[in-house]
Amino acid sequence: MSQKVDPKLQEAIAFFEKMLQTMPGDRTGLEFLSVAYEQTGERDKQIAALVKLSETLLKEGDMEHAAMIAQKLRSFPDSPEASVAAMVAEKIVAKGPMAATNAQTVFQNDLFIDESLKPAEPASPPARPSGGLPAWTSDAAKAEMEVVWQWKDGGILPKDVCMDMLHVFMDHPVVVNEASLVSALGLLQEQHPELADIGFESMQKRSKMPPLPLELFEVSPEAVHTLPSDYMSVKGVLPFGFIANEMLVCVMNGVDPSLREEIEAMSGRKCHFFLMHPRAWFELSSKFVEQAKTLG
Repeated sequence: MSQKVDPKLQEAIAFFEKMLQTMPGDRTGLEFLSVAYEQTGERDKQIAALVKLSETLLKEGDMEHAAMIAQKLRSFPDSPEASVAAMVAEKIVAKGPMAATNAQTVFQNDLFIDESLKPAEPASPPARPSGGLPAWTSDAAKAEMEVVWQWKDGGILPKDVCMDMLHVFMDHPVVVNEASLVSALGLLQEQHPELADIGFESMQKRSKMPPLPLELFEVSPEAVHTLPSDYMSVKGVLPFGFIANEMLVCVMNGVDPSLREEIEAMSGRKCHFFLMHPRAWFELSSKFVEQAKTLG
């Protein structure tokens, strides 16, 4: 902070910062702080306030002001957080009123500000983990069983549903040359679609990973081709774009840190991770995974 700051401005900043601790999405507070931080030269805090303000405007359906904030965020091209937030806002605004309605439905939790959006430490050196279809399937089954156990122990889903899912993962066969999705959210969408939103919300709250309405985006074939098609098919992973040399990736397991580490190692890139609803996976993945197979 600049050494010569109006004491009244400092007092106002302290007031709104405290208010946002209990009302994190307050539009007035975020608007004030985004301007105040610019005046005090606190660039990182200004970006964080603008990103959070963008999320708030999208939730409220105020597309006009969301577009203005996206433009402001574009003035920080060296900030991945700002670039991702601007891109998401621009995509939603460009899709029109229907996308605005979808945004209000999808963005029920924090969308942008999150530890998962901070650039990961670069792999040194990047290494492709050993394994193949059997290993990927086995690893995925263990990770997804952990998700189901947490749903069961937390009372998130009915016990009988969880036990049925656990049996599926315990008995999951590995068919040579045939990759199949191993995902708790995916299985929930297939067998109990009425519970899929509950599972998704629980996953988002635990992981604090920003949800992304992937159906509003153009998926980059180049991004998809960075990972083996069988790996994506098994683990429910879909890279969908780039910011400079950093990759944007949707996953359906946001609570397994080893999955994120593995993706960054396999791609040799820093990645920004988003949580994908299983409906989006079933609607979009087959097209791009098959495309990756043909390119590979």
